[in-house]
Amino acid sequence: MESALKALKACSLLILALLLPSIGRPDPASSALPPGRSILFVSASVYFGADSRAGQPSPPAGSPSTPLTVAGMPHRVLSDQAAIWTSPARIHKRDLRWILPLGATLGVLIGTDEHVMGAYAPADPALESHLNTVGNTGLAVLGGIPVALYASSLFTHNERARETGIIGVQAIADAAIVGVVMKFATQRERPYQNLEGRFWNSPSVLNSSFPSEHSLLSWTAATVIAEEYPRPLTRWLAYGLAAAVSGSRVAAERHFPSDAVIGIAAGYLIGHYVFKARHNRDLGGDAN
Repeated sequence: MESALKALKACSLLILALLLPSIGRPDPASSALPPGRSILFVSASVYFGADSRAGQPSPPAGSPSTPLTVAGMPHRVLSDQAAIWTSPARIHKRDLRWILPLGATLGVLIGTDEHVMGAYAPADPALESHLNTVGNTGLAVLGGIPVALYASSLFTHNERARETGIIGVQAIADAAIVGVVMKFATQRERPYQNLEGRFWNSPSVLNSSFPSEHSLLSWTAATVIAEEYPRPLTRWLAYGLAAAVSGSRVAAERHFPSDAVIGIAAGYLIGHYVFKARHNRDLGGDAN
């Protein structure tokens, strides 16, 4: 019970720090979100089909007047981090529509992680090796696609490919920073270390199980790819591969289910936010 209460407290802090909608007027230099909106609200509005005007971002930083450049990426990443971590300062009552379900779902998952993982026999070493290969290869493919598209754009001068490369790498950098901070803050044991998955008890500072960084990074990259090339086949392939990465990490006993779920949620939201904030709308909504 004590462990579950600690886990719920950790979830609350992480949700407040990363996923909460916000109120007030964000600094236009650090966020492309309109007043009264946040990463979660804009993403959820699009996903659930809410009024498109309610979550419509203001002119993105990737507009023709401010073209995206590789050299400007460090500044944009810092800007993104400011928007992500200052989100709790702009909380609104209506955000309870998303906060409560997220917190409840994550709390239930953490509370049942030990039982779920304990219901399965330890993975066979050979199978575990194959599962790790699936996770690592899937992440490498999803992370490599933006890089490959950017490289190809140097020869083809395809603006969408160029933008996908820059936004994809930027979003992955944002997600990696968030992942490191969350791991440092939670210090959760991995399943193969202790099925209880105690928080603040990891033997290594940056080897925390929470969140699954493979899930976080793969879903961030998959979301940017799916947003840039929003055709059904592309979406299925991108999200399908990201789901395979997440599933393999749990099956290989490298993470608990809740670790993968928070990685999926955070990755989707970060990828969606960076795309909406930096996408050049002159390219249109469909792939060339």
